[in-house]
Amino acid sequence: MSTMDIDNMKIARDVQLSRSLFLSGIVILLYDHLLTIGSEIQYIWVTTHKRSSIWFLLIRYFSFAGNIVMALDTFGDFGLETCAKLRVTTGLIIVTQELIIGCTLFLRVYALYSLNRCIMYLLLCAGVVIVSVGAWSIVPVGLNPIVRTSAPGCYVPQSKAEDLRMAAAWTGELAGDILVIGLTLYRSYTQRRNGVSFAGSLWRIMIRDGVAYFGIICLVNMANILMFYFGDIYTSNSLSWLTSAISVAMISRLMLNLHVAATREMKWTRTWN
Repeated sequence: MSTMDIDNMKIARDVQLSRSLFLSGIVILLYDHLLTIGSEIQYIWVTTHKRSSIWFLLIRYFSFAGNIVMALDTFGDFGLETCAKLRVTTGLIIVTQELIIGCTLFLRVYALYSLNRCIMYLLLCAGVVIVSVGAWSIVPVGLNPIVRTSAPGCYVPQSKAEDLRMAAAWTGELAGDILVIGLTLYRSYTQRRNGVSFAGSLWRIMIRDGVAYFGIICLVNMANILMFYFGDIYTSNSLSWLTSAISVAMISRLMLNLHVAATREMKWTRTWN
């Protein structure tokens, strides 16, 4: 077997891996949507919490729209010029989606601290740093050729310099996630120390679900970062969309749980009044 045949087989395996991971992200989003569609209709579409409902719908359905573009990039049979445009578009979609998720995480913590200004300034500073690193990471460091394989799809090998830049951007995201978890746990500790009970309240859901979901987001983000360091030129970014999809699913679940709890508390209050 010639060296060219071996290289083609390796590229084919890498393409298959990237496609499998991409499809895993779509399956997670669709399955989670099917599980929660009833609650979404009841507590999001028919609700008095207009602004938070709009934000929830933005998170969930921007991701679905992004899936369409990502699927075209992964499976579409296009020319090189179209592939180049799709690569730019998919990169912007991932950055925008992560920015929306990051804003949601920070807003949850800001609300958890009762709109404390010090927390707001801390989160704003962290956000500026994370966004700055992310903007720096997507600045082109050179032109990479789009690889044409026997299977449809646009594939661009990434240089190690690009991998390190992207790893830095996702590390910034991870740092933000860790900050959110740390502030959430600290809030839980201080409230319990002061004798505040979380049982059956919105606070309890924000603490319990927040730590669990933020923890899952951190774990998948760490796996994504490691892939940038140890993956090859075709697979280094293969976990990015899966990471983003899991983050959307976790944030959507948290927001939906909060809407359910808020609606039930409002009904309970009206009943007793």
